[in-house]
Amino acid sequence: ATIEARWRSRWEFANRYIKPNSSVLDGGCGDGVLGEILLREKNCKVYGLDVSHYAMELAKKRGVDVRHCDISFDLFPFEDNSFDVATYLCSLEHVVDPVHALQETCRVVKPRGTILVTLPNAVYFFYRLGFLKGIVPLDFLHIKPGEGMHIQFYNYRNEFEDRVLSKIPQIK
Repeated sequence: ATIEARWRSRWEFANRYIKPNSSVLDGGCGDGVLGEILLREKNCKVYGLDVSHYAMELAKKRGVDVRHCDISFDLFPFEDNSFDVATYLCSLEHVVDPVHALQETCRVVKPRGTILVTLPNAVYFFYRLGFLKGIVPLDFLHIKPGEGMHIQFYNYRNEFEDRVLSKIPQIK
């Protein structure tokens, strides 16, 4: 229930900032829950990218037009300036090269478009307590089918800005 509540808060965050009838790219779309919400509640045109064939099948069943793409390395299969909004809801920590992913995102998002990013708080107090006791939080392990392995984490100070955003001049 706690994990579901955290995911729901991310979907609500994105839903709050996405206008009706927007064209949306959901990077690392997973099972397509956000896309389904945007299709149903906002009449958006939603395209997803994911590397997991299992997750892609789930997203397709939810109505998302999903494409196979490793956002760490591949060029996104879309024309320049195709989207009003791009989302990365707790997906960039699964990516080897988030700078590449965001550079490609800048290419396919329209000028003055929006890129929404959420990242998990890997240094959350209760996670730290668990680690001290030798317990790895289950949501770090990603043991369910279609869940990608965590590759890197960022803190909430300026680490994401310093390690990723500072390398992408198009993002302000």
